[in-house]
Amino acid sequence: MSPSPLAPTTDDVAATARTAGLALSPETAARIAVAITPALQTFAPVTAHLPFDLDPSDFLAAQQSVGAAK
Repeated sequence: MSPSPLAPTTDDVAATARTAGLALSPETAARIAVAITPALQTFAPVTAHLPFDLDPSDFLAAQQSVGAAK
């Protein structure tokens, strides 16, 4: 059985942590990958359908662009 495409690997978790300035041991990265996989798989079907106000990734940019237009 192959891993789900929505299951992050240990390397994925470690790379994300390094981007945030954190160093993780391989064991810790593996535990995090296992822990977050169910959430990623649960929300994957609705990800493209979330309203803008529920997707915080662009909120600050949108808020600043509205403030700049005034």
